[in-house]
Formats: sequence, structure tokens, C-alpha cells
Amino acid sequence: MMSAEPPSSQPYISDVLRRYQLERFQSSFASSMTIKDLLALQPEDFNRYGVVEAMDILRLRDAIEYIKANPLPASRSGSDVLDNDGDGDGDDSTPEGKEGCSTERRRQYTARGTTVLCGSTDTAEEVKRKSRIIVAIRKRPLSAGEQTNGFTDIMDADNNGEIVLKEPKVKVDLRKYTHVHRFFFDEVFDEACDNVDVYNRAARALIDTVFDGGCATCFAYGQTGSGKTHTMLGKGPEPGLYALAAKDMFDRLTSDTRIVVSFYEIYSGKLFDLLNGRRPLRALEDDKGRVNIRGLTEHCSTSVEDLMTIIDQGSGVRSCGSTGANDTSSRSHAILEIKLKAKRTSKQSGKFTFIDLAGSERGADTVDCARQTRLEGAEINKSLLALKECIRFLDQNRKHVPFRGSKLTEVLRDSFIGNCRTVMIGAVSPSNNNAEHTLNTLRYADRVKELKRNATERRTVCVPNDQEEAFFDTTESRPPSRRTTTRLSAAAPLFSGTSTAAPACKSTLLSSRSVNTLSPSSQGKSTLVTPKPLSRDRTPDMVCAKRPRDSDRSGEDEVVARPSGRPSFKRFEGGAELVAAQRSRVIDQYNAYLETDMNCIKEEYQVKYDAEQMNANTRTFVERARLLVSEKRRAMESFLTQLDELDKIAQQVASITAFQQHLPPTQPSSSSF
Repeated sequence: MMSAEPPSSQPYISDVLRRYQLERFQSSFASSMTIKDLLALQPEDFNRYGVVEAMDILRLRDAIEYIKANPLPASRSGSDVLDNDGDGDGDDSTPEGKEGCSTERRRQYTARGTTVLCGSTDTAEEVKRKSRIIVAIRKRPLSAGEQTNGFTDIMDADNNGEIVLKEPKVKVDLRKYTHVHRFFFDEVFDEACDNVDVYNRAARALIDTVFDGGCATCFAYGQTGSGKTHTMLGKGPEPGLYALAAKDMFDRLTSDTRIVVSFYEIYSGKLFDLLNGRRPLRALEDDKGRVNIRGLTEHCSTSVEDLMTIIDQGSGVRSCGSTGANDTSSRSHAILEIKLKAKRTSKQSGKFTFIDLAGSERGADTVDCARQTRLEGAEINKSLLALKECIRFLDQNRKHVPFRGSKLTEVLRDSFIGNCRTVMIGAVSPSNNNAEHTLNTLRYADRVKELKRNATERRTVCVPNDQEEAFFDTTESRPPSRRTTTRLSAAAPLFSGTSTAAPACKSTLLSSRSVNTLSPSSQGKSTLVTPKPLSRDRTPDMVCAKRPRDSDRSGEDEVVARPSGRPSFKRFEGGAELVAAQRSRVIDQYNAYLETDMNCIKEEYQVKYDAEQMNANTRTFVERARLLVSEKRRAMESFLTQLDELDKIAQQVASITAFQQHLPPTQPSSSSF
């Protein structure tokens, strides 16, 4: 018989189960097992507790391994795990605490089983400080050259998480208008903020992660000339993030720890050591999945000045080039690693990685350049896309993260798994000459974070500008699903009265014949609706209409009589648009299916390779292969369902169109019904 569960370990087991998405098994494990009993479980025992699915078995194994690697300290009380009232006594006096600590905590899931706990009373700043991914945008001031050339500032940053880009555009008929784009991020810095403000609000919290034994990553993204290198390296008396972070690290450095520095670049998919005459390097993966850079030199640093001297030495040999967008564009990703190591054992206890990414030019900006420059741009864009996808997958807690998409993400793999935090600083130019580049940077950052906000905040509107022939768009923007529903609703009835309010009423005059019409469902999917026959006490001359609302009326629908006459036909005109909308949705589903299929194929190659090299036992090979095949089958079945729905809608529209072709050109008399 299993021993009684100590109070301190019950919340801990519940936390681990939630961390690995095994909440439905809490009644089987957390309430009746000790940690010792859980660690003693064998795979053949999982069946008794209802764990039969392959995915659940793998998650439970990972949870047990996590508990083995992170045992609950003997001195740790229940309040150390989840103490809702914050008094440290281990007894939550609040009703929520008595019912269960899990209902009082808000959990943010991260990748590979790591989590960040946020208390329910945490402020927005606390939640931001504990978040695993921070996305910040920094707007630089107009340069002297831009002011001389007459360029204007088209960006508004409020230092409160919102930034607005007013993009000037011209329509085909030469009418000018302004396209307003509104974005929301964790931090937004206007042109008045300096590097110290950026560091204090965005990157300073990463120092705690480094000294807690984790990996912190800070990278700057943006077009050339937008201020990335100025943010990282600084200029003149203004220190950059390199120096500010190094100062804090040296201030907190203990006597038994030292700081070592590595500085290398990734150029056209190859690695070069910037502190050793740009000697080529090799990135090799060991049996534990860690990436080691062979040949990379490490330099011990004793002060901030010494570290900056090392950085200046490496920056002087970094690859640069000329493009259509910038004469001195950085053509490589510069990666600075500041590591904490023990003096005796040289064991790493923390790492801070700074990445000054190459300029994100479009292919059109390098079309007039040499072939080598175009190849460099293609490699840069490939690595930037892979970096964005890795961060998005980690933020969404995906099982598979495509680290092998580029050399950049491959060498930064340990900076994205385990105890790690990431800060992205998007550097943007406010000049109207760089509006398209700035918009691309904002969209890149927006996709990295994928902040959840209301549809009204997401919409893009058109507003008048200072130009004489400005274009005013009075059409209200709506979410795509609302637009589709509205269009289909207007085109749904095949027969209706002349009243335009009939589709919105509770009862509508329809043909007594069983004619199927297309109508959107509540989920936005197109389905068939069969009109109900008219009741005996209603005549075809009675139609549903909505009276004009007065101040003293409730606006309810009423049935009013119309003079006798023949009902009119309203032909179904939205068939082509309906099929096109559904086809567009199916194409999106097709893209998602192909992405899932390609990811599974990559994993299957790895599984096959591990099996051939005898890196995995037979049971592991069978489970992983079955899991991947099942995932592909589910994706395929879902996509086939979408195809069947598209085919069904196309046939229905074709039937209605064929029926309408046989209708007489004049309105039929009421006796025909």
C-alpha cells in the first residue's frame, strides 16, 4: 500500500503534471502517490493509471525524468511551491487557496518542460519580467541626411506598448491617402530614449537568468541604418547594451567565478572566429544534442574596459558590404557570448548571448548588386526566417522546434531550451523613405510575439493626411470571418420578398418548394439550410419586415401585411464568391498540412537514423515512429475533410446556378406557388 502523501509534495507533483500536460491524471498520481512512489513507476505500470496513449506515455516519462533531475528539497515547504497568500506559512488562508493552489496561479508554459509561474496578483510589469520572450521596438530619430533631403517622421511611439506607422500611399488614379498600421509590443521606445532606457526596461532582467544558471539571449533586428549596432555597441559617451550588461555582471561577480568572452560571426552559412583572425569554425552536435563550436577561442575578461577592447577588435574584422539600401551593410550575424565559469572546474554556470543580426534587406534591394551579394542576402533572409520560426514555436510550446533550419538557429540551440529567456529589439527608421522596410520589421516582430489583442485593435484604417487629394475610406474594417458571414448572408436567399430587411427577421417569405439555399453557420462554415414551408395562417402576401426604430420602441421584429401582389425573385448571385472564399480557406489548410507533413518527415528521418545507428532501443523506435505516422494521418484526414466540404459547396452552387437558368425572365404569379 502506498504511503501517505506529505503536504509539501502534493503541489509539486501537480505542478509537474500540469507542466507536461498531464492534468487529467492528477487524481491518480498527485492525490495517492508520494514522489518516491512516482519515481519507482515502471513503463508497464502506466496502464494501471490510465496512461495508454503513446504521447501520454512519453510525457509521463519526461515528467519522471524531470522530478529525478529536480528533486524537492527537504527544507522546502508547501508554500514554497505555491503560497498564494504570500505569508510563507504554507497555509493559504484565502478560499481559493483552500480549494486548491492550482486555481490561484496563472501558468505560462514554455518549451521542454520549463515554466514561469506568475501569481494572480502580479502586476503587468511583474508578468512582463517573468515572461520568457520579450519583444521591444525602438524608434530612432531622423538623421541629419534625412532632414536635409526633406524626409518626414511617419511614426508615433507612445512608450506604452503601442506604435503607429502612417504609411503614405498613392492609388491607381493618383489620389493620395495614408495607410495607418497599429502594432502592440511588450516595450516601445521613442526617439528620446537612450540605450540606458532600453537596457533597464528590456534587457536588465536577463542578468538574473544568467546568474541563476540559465541562458539569456538578446538580439537586434531591423534594416541597415536603423540603429541595431548603435543599440548593441553604443557610440561615443553613450554605452551600448554590451557595456551595460557587462557592468552589471562584473558588479555581481563572485570570487570563485570568472567571465570569458567569445565573438564569432556567421557569414553565408559558415562560422568564423572574429577574435582569431577569422579562422573557420565548425559546429558539431554531441550525443546529448548540444552544439559545440570546434576551434572557437575564449578570452578571459577582468573589466568592462577590457571586454569592450575585445569587442572592438572583433568588430573591426566583421564582414561588411554595399547594397542598394546601405553602402556599409553588415553581411554577417555577429554573436557575442559572455559566459560565467567557475575558476576551479571551468564549468559554465550561465551565459549571456548578444546577436547583432545582419541587415534585413529585400531581394529587390540587391537586384543591381553582384551575384555574391544576392547570395548573401538570400542566406541572411533564410536565417532570419528560421530564427523567427524557432522563437514562435518555443512561445507556442510546440514539441518540434526547427533548429536545423539554418546555421544561426543551430548554434543558438542551447539559448532557446531549458532555463532561458529571449529579448528581441526591433530597430526601425521613422523616415517616410523607409516606410516599407519599417513595416516589414514591425510585422516580423509582431509574428515573433503574436500578441493577443482585440480585433478592433488589429484592424488597419485609412485616415486623411496633409495632402490635398487625400483618400478617405469610410468602410468599416471587420475581421475576416465577419466579412465572409455578412457577404454570404446577403447572398443566401434564392427567393425573397422585396424587403431588404427580410434576411434579418425571424420569419421570411420563401417558396413552398423544397429549394436548398446556402447560408453560413455560426462557425463561419457554409452549410445547407432548407426553408420551412409557410404556415396555414400565413399567406404569401405577409412578409417579415423590421419597422424603423423609434426612441420608445424596443426594435423587435414584427410581421406586417403588404398589399396583395406577386412576390419577386431574388436570384442567388454569390456562388462564385462563396466557392472562392471556401477555396481560399482550403488552401490555407493545405499549407498547414504541408508544413506538418514536412516537419514529420524530418523527424522520421531522424528516427530512422537513430534506429540505424542503434542510438535508440526498439521500443523507443516503435513509439516515435507510430507517433509521427499518427500525426501525419490526423493532418491528412483533417485536410481531406476540408476538401470534401469544398467539393460539396461547389456542387451545391452549381445545382442552384443550373436551376436559376431555367427560371422565366419575368416574375411568376403567386398562383404558381
